[in-house]
Amino acid sequence: MNTSGDAPLPSQPDPVPDAVTGGHAAFQQAAPLAEFTLDFAKAMLRTGYYAPDHPEAKSSREGLYEEFVRVLEDRTGLTYLIGIEGQRRTVMIDGYELGTLMLDKIMVRGMAQLFTPKLLEFFERRHLLSFSLRAGISVEEFDAFVVLMSEPPRAGRAEDERERVTKAFIDQNIVHVATLFEADVLGRERRLPWRVERALSRLGRDLSMLPLYRRASPDQIREIKIQIINDVIRPVRTPQHLTDLLVNCDVLAKDIVVLQESQIEREIIVQLPAELLLATTWQVLDNLEQLMEREGDEPQELATRHRFLARDMLGALVRADAEIDGELLEAMVNREVFNAEEFSGNLREKLKQQQVVQDFLANSEDYLLGLGRFPAGQFGGRLAAVVRLVFPELLRRGHYGEGARIFDALHSGDHDSEAAEVVHELIELCRQSLTEEQNVGRLLEALSDEQLEKEERDVLVTLLSISGAAAATGLKEVYAAAASVSIRASAFDVMKRIGAPALVPFLAELTNIEQEWPAIHHVLVALEDQSDPALADSMKPFLNHENAHVRQAALKRVFELLGPDSKDRLIVALNDPNAVTRQAAVACLGELRSRDPKVLAFYTRALLPDDVASAEREPEEVLVEICRSLSALGKASFENGASTEQILFDALRQEGKGKRISGMFHKRPPYHVERVRVAICEALGIVGTPETAQAMRELVSGETGSVADAAAAAAERIEQRGS
Repeated sequence: MNTSGDAPLPSQPDPVPDAVTGGHAAFQQAAPLAEFTLDFAKAMLRTGYYAPDHPEAKSSREGLYEEFVRVLEDRTGLTYLIGIEGQRRTVMIDGYELGTLMLDKIMVRGMAQLFTPKLLEFFERRHLLSFSLRAGISVEEFDAFVVLMSEPPRAGRAEDERERVTKAFIDQNIVHVATLFEADVLGRERRLPWRVERALSRLGRDLSMLPLYRRASPDQIREIKIQIINDVIRPVRTPQHLTDLLVNCDVLAKDIVVLQESQIEREIIVQLPAELLLATTWQVLDNLEQLMEREGDEPQELATRHRFLARDMLGALVRADAEIDGELLEAMVNREVFNAEEFSGNLREKLKQQQVVQDFLANSEDYLLGLGRFPAGQFGGRLAAVVRLVFPELLRRGHYGEGARIFDALHSGDHDSEAAEVVHELIELCRQSLTEEQNVGRLLEALSDEQLEKEERDVLVTLLSISGAAAATGLKEVYAAAASVSIRASAFDVMKRIGAPALVPFLAELTNIEQEWPAIHHVLVALEDQSDPALADSMKPFLNHENAHVRQAALKRVFELLGPDSKDRLIVALNDPNAVTRQAAVACLGELRSRDPKVLAFYTRALLPDDVASAEREPEEVLVEICRSLSALGKASFENGASTEQILFDALRQEGKGKRISGMFHKRPPYHVERVRVAICEALGIVGTPETAQAMRELVSGETGSVADAAAAAAERIEQRGS
């Protein structure tokens, strides 16, 4: 009864995860398994060629059991099988990893090309589909199995080969090896996916064998029974395939006396991890919903089987203390698995909660309007109860937009004193829900979805901002892992809104996250709106970054955050090898109006070098910034006792090297370029005295252009100030 609509073997391949079927990592990890498989195949070939007691045959089997034990480690067993990939049959291995491994993907290419066909021939000549070597197998069992399977198959029907091997297993008490022959396949007429068909057939074969082992103890039988079920269902990891397996357990042989049909289903259900069991329960309910829409006896019979399964699954979820939500319970009631009255205790409360949530979602506008006004009295109490119940559930279900609207409604209302206290409590409840680890994880996972619309992403940014420090580590990880610019921008936006608790750990890892300097520079520039001094220490390492633009951005941020306390860092930056950073340092020191002797000495050396011929000239951008900073100082005491005005005027008349210009003063060309001399004049216009004004006029007499204009404007400004 194929409820999924999959085609039968061989046209429907079972999907094999890429992560475990190829690639260098998988090849390296499975190398011990590939080596054992190669030795195992050689041993069977040689033992089949020689007599079992021949020295060559014995030599090929020597150490093979110990190699198997090393490869198995703490695994429950290994299964070699013929599987379907695309349209080809190939040898696969279950049990080594969570997924299925294909032999030709884990074995060296040359060996795979040689031995994969030999192993396929080994399976096909014996009409064999799989064999499993289970943990606990003794060396005697292992050796007997290798010898037995090395014997040439006898001509005849597939059933004859199966009976021969089965009898040999019983006679030699080989209980830790399971085989599946073509004659054992069950449910062919149901057109099941090959993985499901194979699992059902293995269950039928292995469980029917157990009573035949007279020498096995009850404990051994019980242990092997559980191991059989575990080994068989381990490769069946999709909810749909598990549903098909459970629904079709009725095809198992009726002479299985160790378990009844319903017991087999329950044993499988018990062995499923809670998360997979929950997903499979939903799949059963989804299938049931489709069956209820169909008419006829067969759909109704199938629906009944699905209902029994769903009941057993809910019981298993309860016993496993799994998280059961009201949606699941409501689905079970709607699909007639349970009556609402059958639930008690916690399940009844969850169902009621589901009904409240559904009512809120259906009438959200009315509820939100009420929250904005929040009336006192009984209705207000009911609203508060709804928020307490609904808000955490909305987060769990991913209804983030509705959750954000509840928060906004509570904040935006104009409440009287009685209601305000209740509203405050509800806001804190919402905040607390948003800081819970599971909810933060859900929000971060949603934020990582590249398919989100901008409006949806904005909602997540708002909610994560409320989560605060609880989201800090996750936001850093989302930013680091994302290739999408929009995801990174959103994560960074949240971190900025949260502030230091999120930004400090983020900045500490930024050089590991971002390899290119423009990205780091962009982050630092974007933090210009931050004001928490706690961020400064996280930015200081960038003052030593190899890129000058990064150093400059970090310097500005540290200055903005620390103000006067950043002076020492700014002074260090005056010696930065890059002029851009030096200019930034001068600008910041100018804003501080720093009169530190080291700062004034730097200004003096830059404007009035001792040796104009050999001194390294500061770029004009730095010199212009120095002039601006000096104009803000007013009176300052320089090392040589000079004033700010004198330093600037001496810089204006500083001569450079070269031939003297003919004229009454026989001057050399000015040391500073025109743009710098203009900046000096502008600074003198702020700090100069009338005497300086007159001296400037005399100094630039005969000159034309921007310097003369700047000097005239500066002199006029001084004179106006004086008058």
